[in-house]
Amino acid sequence: MGAEKRHTLEAILEKASMDAKFWDEAIYAFASYFGAKGALFIPIESKYRGAWLTFTRELSHVISAYLEEGWYLNDFREKFAPIGRRQGYATDYDITTKEEMEGIPYYRDFLHKHGLGICIGLSAPTPNGDWYMTAHFSKDKPPLSENEIVDVLEIRELFNEAVQTSIKTSQEKLQSYLSLLGESNNDILLLDLDGKIIQHIQGAGLLSNSQNESYADLAGLDFNGFLKPEHIEACTKVLQTAPHDNYVTSWKQTIDEVDCEISIRQLPISLRHFYSAAKAIVYISKNHHAPSDMDQILIRDFVLTSAEAQTALFLSKGHSVQEIAEVLGNLETFMRLAIDCLSELRITKPESQ
Repeated sequence: MGAEKRHTLEAILEKASMDAKFWDEAIYAFASYFGAKGALFIPIESKYRGAWLTFTRELSHVISAYLEEGWYLNDFREKFAPIGRRQGYATDYDITTKEEMEGIPYYRDFLHKHGLGICIGLSAPTPNGDWYMTAHFSKDKPPLSENEIVDVLEIRELFNEAVQTSIKTSQEKLQSYLSLLGESNNDILLLDLDGKIIQHIQGAGLLSNSQNESYADLAGLDFNGFLKPEHIEACTKVLQTAPHDNYVTSWKQTIDEVDCEISIRQLPISLRHFYSAAKAIVYISKNHHAPSDMDQILIRDFVLTSAEAQTALFLSKGHSVQEIAEVLGNLETFMRLAIDCLSELRITKPESQ
C-alpha cells in the first residue's frame, strides 16, 4: 500500500488531532492509502449523522441519497458496532455474506446502485459514541487477507490515537475559550446535540441566582425549559446546522423578571471536533447591564464603542487576536482591522496607551 502514502496519512492524522479542519484532508489520504473509491468519517449512532459527516467528493451523490432517502435511519452497517469495539475494525463480511447482500435492501437498493458494496471501517470511541473512518469499495472486493488485516489494525491504531489526542486538545481549547468568556458580563452555557446543558459559567448570574433553587446546578437540564415555545425551533436549528456554517441566532426574552438577550451559536469548529459532546454555546446577558469601570472610561473618554472597549480590555489581559475573535463572534481578519484602528487611537491620543 506504499510507505509514502502511509507517511502522508500519518502526517495528516497528526494535524487532524490538533485541528478539526484537517479531517477533510485525512479522509482523502485514507481513501488513497487503501485504494478505495472514497472515504467517509461517520458516527455509528444515527442521531449524530447528517450535518456532521465528512466525506470525499467522490461519495457526494451517495451521501445525498443516504440522507434524502432515509438510509441513515436504517443503516445495516450499524451492526458494525459490537464487532468494531471488539477487534478495532469491521467489514461487511463480518455482518453478512456476499450472497445474502443481494436480498438486503441496504445493499441491493442503495449501495449496489452506486457501484459500492464493501467497506472497511476503523473504529474509535468518542464522547458521541463510536466513530468510523470508512474506506468504500465495489461489491466485488474480496475479504481481507491476513496481511491486509495486520495493515488495517496498524492504521486503526494511528486513527484512534489521532481521535483520542483531538478529544483532549479540543477540551483544552474549549476550556481556555470559556475562561476568556468568563471575564465577560454574560451567563454562558454549553449545549449538547439534544439541548442539554453541559456546563454553565456564571457571569451575570441571571440563571443561577433565580428564585427557583433547581437552577443552582444547571448541568443536565434541558435548555428548552428556559425558552419560550417560539424560540425552541431556533435553538434546535442551531444545534442541527453543519458546524462549518457557524450559524447564530438571538432574541430578547424576560427571565425571572429580568430583560435579557439570548444568543445561540454553533461552537467554532476550531475549538472542537465533530464528535465533541458540546455543540453550541449560549450567551445570556442583561439588555442594559452596566459596563465595568474601565469600560466606562474607554467609552466616555476615548469615544470607543462597547465592542472596541471589550477588545482593548481583552488585549490588555494578554489574549490573542484569535481568542478575541472567537469570543466576539468575528473573523480574525476583521479583528485585526479593529485592532489597527485602536493602534491609531493610541498614536492620536497617547494617554490611551
